[in-house]
Formats: sequence, structure tokens, C-alpha cells
Amino acid sequence: MTERAARPRPAGARLATGAFRRWLAFWAAFLLLCFTVANVAAIYTRITRNDAAVNPIVFAGVAALVAVCSRRVAAENLYFASANLFVAALTLIGGLTAPEGGDTYPKAQMMGKLWLASVGVPFLAVQAVPRHERPRVISALCTLVAAGGGLAAFQVLSPDTFADIVAESGRGAGVWINPNNCGFICATAYLLVDLFPSGHRVSDLVRKSLLVTGLLASMSRGSLLSFALALLVQLLVARRLKTALRLAVVFVAVVLVARFAMPELGRSSDQADRAASIALAAGGEFEESSRMDTRTDVWNVALTAIGDDWIFGLGLGSMDFIVPGGARGLSPHNFYIYVLGTAGLIPMVLLLAWLWRLARVAMECDKVHRPVAAGLVVLYAVAIFFDSSLPIHQFTSLLFVGLALRAGGRAPVAGRSRPGGVPVHTAMEAA
Repeated sequence: MTERAARPRPAGARLATGAFRRWLAFWAAFLLLCFTVANVAAIYTRITRNDAAVNPIVFAGVAALVAVCSRRVAAENLYFASANLFVAALTLIGGLTAPEGGDTYPKAQMMGKLWLASVGVPFLAVQAVPRHERPRVISALCTLVAAGGGLAAFQVLSPDTFADIVAESGRGAGVWINPNNCGFICATAYLLVDLFPSGHRVSDLVRKSLLVTGLLASMSRGSLLSFALALLVQLLVARRLKTALRLAVVFVAVVLVARFAMPELGRSSDQADRAASIALAAGGEFEESSRMDTRTDVWNVALTAIGDDWIFGLGLGSMDFIVPGGARGLSPHNFYIYVLGTAGLIPMVLLLAWLWRLARVAMECDKVHRPVAAGLVVLYAVAIFFDSSLPIHQFTSLLFVGLALRAGGRAPVAGRSRPGGVPVHTAMEAA
């Protein structure tokens, strides 16, 4: 090996490699083809007023995408491969079985958002962010989220002032409009502060306090439950007594605040029942809450509507308003039911395989950060059990980016290398 070849590449040098340029060109073409298929189907429908040809056009386009994607899978690791296959199967089978009529562009756009959040943005982050800059990047993002958490508290204290920018008056939404989204991203950023500590304890403590405040102000029961389970998983995985004690203190503090302070946060008459249900749940009194069964009822109605179509699903767009209620209807508020109803059993299995692969990535982190990484996986897996729209929002990419960048902070993996002898560093690459 020559002296030039033996020199380590400078941070960020992968951006200049031919392999990265080829990767970027490939996925640019992939997304362009996605939106081209959607636009062709939509234009054809509007010109001819013939809805019967929409599904074959979508099927042909997505089949081409799957064929191209399958050629790329061999060159990627199992995490990104499993995520790609899940999105491709959901789009393919859902597009084939979709009901005739309607605009196909929003459906394709939704699948594009899902892919960008779970695959595209994390992969670009691993490739583009130098290893020594990763803590600073995540720290800056968490600081911005913490500021949004503080804003959420003001929105609860003064609901009339922020009524025009919050989806539900009396709840905190920060800058994310939907309070449920606010709760999830605040919980995610809290765990990421532990995953990428700044080295300044006071700064980390202030950010964590604002993030917990934002989580509580959102009054998102799904996010609160997901966060509590994530802390419990960290307790089980942590092997250091000091870490376990710290997590136990945080868990007890959150439960006590939810139990005794939540009724005060719900001073708005619109959210008094929600705040009371959270306080009762924190005290273990689930049966006495009049609103704890709401999601269960929605799930039962959605599963009944799916009926015998669970093998191949009802098609893209069929689950958006499948539950009667509101002006147009409700989604099932459960991403697992959403996937099953949209495209059936195959994408459901691929979704579980993708989450399992994500858990493997978390467990391959170093011992210090493994408990927090495992907590992030549990946070996502439980949160999407209560919300079917979370995975298609771009802000969920923060969780995947954080996991990808921390998994990439290890030493080179023994016996693993890329072409040209470049060592593999990341758990996602080694998976």
C-alpha cells in the first residue's frame, strides 16, 4: 500500500468520493421517479376523467422503483435495506389496491416523507457530518427543541394568546402546531441530550427541564407513556448504579409532576378532562378515567372496517378517514393498524423487521450510550402505537439521525471494510 493510500481521509472527505456521488444521484433519480409516477397518474385522471387507469399506472411505476431498489439493497446494510423494503412494499401493495379516484399525488408525497424521515436524512447525516462535529450538531438541534418546549408552557398558561397557532386550545404545541407532535419531539430531544451530552451539566439540565416542561404541556398521553417506558427500558439496560439511580429519580419526578401538577396545567376548560385523565393514569387509576378508552374504541372501529382485507389491505389513502368522527373522519391513530389496513400483512412484517433492525443498531452502540439508544427505539415503537401520522412527519428524522450519528461514533469494526480498505466505523454500516 502506498504512503498516500495509507493516510486517513480528512473528516467529511466522503462527500467528495465517487461512491457518495453515485449514491446521491441514485436516490435523486429514485425520488424523481416517485413524483413523476404520481404526476402522470394525476394528470391522466384529470384529462381523461378515467379513474380506472390510475392503479395500473401507480403499480407500473412502483414496480420499477422496487426493481431498482432491489439492486441497491445488496450495497447497503440491513437497517437501510429493511427500511427501503418496508416503504417500497407499503407503496407498491397500497398503490395496487388503492380505491379508484382521488388525487394520487398526496399519497405519493406521504410515502416520500416516510422514506426521507427514516432513510434519506439519516443516511445523508452519517455521510456528511464529520465525527467530531456530531455532538455539536445534535446539541444545537436539541437547544432549538428545548426553546419550543418552553414556548409550549406559555401556550398552556395563556391559551387565548396562542389560540390561532395551536391545533387544540389549552395544550402546548410549541412551533409544531399539533400538541402530540410537540410531546414526541420534546421526549426525543430529552433522550438525545443524554446521548450527546454537551459537557456542561448546567446547560444540559436547563435543556432537559425545558424539554420535560414541553412534554407535560403538550398533554400528549401517548408521548408521556412512550417517554415513561423509554426511561424504564434504560433502567433495565443500564449497568451502572449511578446511571440507574439518576434514571429512577427522573422517572419518579415525571410521575409525581404528572400526578399532582397536571390538573393545574389543564386549567383550560377544554383540556380539564384530558389533564385529569393523565393525573389519574400517573397514579395507576386507569379505569376511572373517562377518556382512556377513546383510542381503544378507534382501533376497534378501524380493525372492523379492515375486516377480511388484512392480507393485502384497502390501499393507499383508505385509512386516512376510516373511523367516523369529526368533519371528514379519523385515522386509526395507530401506525401498525394503518400499515395493516393500507397494504396488508407483508408490509406489517417488514415494519416489524425494520424496527427489530433499529433495535439491533441501538444495542450495537457502546456500553455508555446503549441504554439511551435503546430508550429511543422504545420511544418510537410505542409512540407510533398511539399515532399513525408521526412517521410521515419530517421532525421524526431527528430520532433516526441521532441514533445513526451515535452508532457511527465507535471504533472501526474489526474485519469490516469498504472497497479500497477503508474501515467500517458505524454500527449501521456493520449491521
